[in-house]
Amino acid sequence: MKWRVLAFLISFSFFTELAYADDAVNWLLLEGDASGCRMQSVKKTMDDGQGETKIWLELDSKQMIIKTQSEIDSAYNDLSIQVDDENEIKSTQIVDKNNLVFQSDIEIITEEFIKGKIVKVNLRFWPTWPTTGLKTTEFSLKGFTKVYRSLKPCP
Repeated sequence: MKWRVLAFLISFSFFTELAYADDAVNWLLLEGDASGCRMQSVKKTMDDGQGETKIWLELDSKQMIIKTQSEIDSAYNDLSIQVDDENEIKSTQIVDKNNLVFQSDIEIITEEFIKGKIVKVNLRFWPTWPTTGLKTTEFSLKGFTKVYRSLKPCP
């Protein structure tokens, strides 16, 4: 009887560890950031209308950035994120042609990420003509809150 209880406890502990490990896969502190004040999502591959590009999200207390390896097209007013069924949050602020920045709504974004399950990212990529159309991908918010609470204020 003792062995069965012990085996159950070991297996329960193993599966609990796996659940925590799964959370950490979606969001982690930004690698190489010694200050511990920035976090990022997993990197995904997405169609940019001309081929494949990497895309990921980076966040600190001041801003959220959608980073890509392709040039973002700002000719239309539909670059946005949407958490679950909440309202879309739009941005037109592009840095270095490849990074869409959200600053003014960072408190709303953070609050929705903590409550949400999925964030949908809507982007357009250059060239504007012929248009490659609106491209969408989703990121899981599982594990976001745990990593976010471990962030330190940026200097």
